Amino acid sequence: MLLKRLAPSLPPHLATLVPRLVLLTRRDVLLSLLASSPSTSGTSTTDPEALDELVAYCLARIPVPVESGNAIATKERAREADRERARAARARMGLDGTFGIPELDALGDHGVIGVCGSKGVGKSLLALHATLRLLASDSTATARWIDTEGAFNASRAQAVAAALGLNESILDRLAVSNVFRLEPELFDVLGELRGSDSLRVLVIDNVAPLFRDALMGTTAQGHAAMVTAMDEVADLTYDQGLLTIVTNMPASCVPTNPLSAFSTTTVKPGLGASFAFSTDVELLLQDTGRVFGLVDEGERDRAHSGPGLRVVAEVLKSRVSVGDSLLDRGPDPDSPPAPGPCSRRPLQCAATTAGRCQDDRTIARRADGPTFPRPAARDACTLHFASA
Repeated sequence: MLLKRLAPSLPPHLATLVPRLVLLTRRDVLLSLLASSPSTSGTSTTDPEALDELVAYCLARIPVPVESGNAIATKERAREADRERARAARARMGLDGTFGIPELDALGDHGVIGVCGSKGVGKSLLALHATLRLLASDSTATARWIDTEGAFNASRAQAVAAALGLNESILDRLAVSNVFRLEPELFDVLGELRGSDSLRVLVIDNVAPLFRDALMGTTAQGHAAMVTAMDEVADLTYDQGLLTIVTNMPASCVPTNPLSAFSTTTVKPGLGASFAFSTDVELLLQDTGRVFGLVDEGERDRAHSGPGLRVVAEVLKSRVSVGDSLLDRGPDPDSPPAPGPCSRRPLQCAATTAGRCQDDRTIARRADGPTFPRPAARDACTLHFASA
């Protein structure tokens, strides 16, 4: 809850205990609370009973939102109608889907989506494509880009807009905020965005720098800060029906990541297990050279020697779609054989077939040169390999 709501009524002897709590709030609010308390107090700051009294006082004043089922249903129908109009508008402009990648588009255009990948793999670019597509579908929509590393590239944003056939004026509705600290900067921005009727997209790029130092030790305080911040993000997302994209850095996961369909995947989303509960969808982006490089020399070298970077976008977790493993999806036994020299399942192909990977899931060209993989429909997900 917001401590500023308690400032007028908090008893002085409880105000002196505020520094003993793990709080994430603006410094001026804390100072105003402490200023209202006497310089001396008979209450010991280490008295557990006094701390319990303060916590109970705060909990008793937390407003519990109450909304009828009909009101919730009406709100959901209105938002879904807005999304349908936006999808129709994108279709008329030739911008089908939120990402332009069929299987990622099936994940929906709202909720919290985590995008994890190493530096330079295309996390920000994927978020930028989704942002511009959603802005193009609604002339009144706005987006907020929270940049934690000062890495937002305006020239690339213009190039992506031009590649999508959009006017550069669309970038006037994309506001960029430089946020380098969790408290108070991130919470100030999130508070500013509450109640915005036009906000449609929120991007936090990159979330890792905000928590990296706090999570270095073994203390639970850093994890508490992360959970608090992500709860604020999720609450804002669900309350206003936003699409929120949170980019993240990977962490080592050896010998292999059990959630991945590829045995060569040795990374997982960073920030620990607590972060995994903060998102609705978790995507892992990997250079195809890392995934297929052991059996495909051409794929291993393409990012450096041409024709350019190619990326595998893998859904590690989804709360909005039915669970489906890549290894469980092969050609329909009643359908004609798939084209290509090999129609076996992906890892069998990778283990037995040489040559350059010709993933039949097709490739989506990136605006600045490299390429994104375009996942296939669910009935055509087998990888095929052909000679270079």
